[in-house]
Amino acid sequence: MKLADFDVWARTELEAVELALERWVPTDAPAGLGLAMRYGVLDGGKRVRPLLVLAAAQAVHGNEDAAMRAA
Repeated sequence: MKLADFDVWARTELEAVELALERWVPTDAPAGLGLAMRYGVLDGGKRVRPLLVLAAAQAVHGNEDAAMRAA
């Protein structure tokens, strides 16, 4: 895989990870906990582990939904 191809793949996968996190991290937890959780998870930063999980799942033709939950 060429570097440009990897860059496109990584950006696409990371967008999917961000959308999944937006859906899965609650906002309505008590005492501001939901907001704190969202800040900690959705604040950006490195996303190497999700890329590794998704790449491994694709390499072995694994279940994409399960991989996304693990990512």
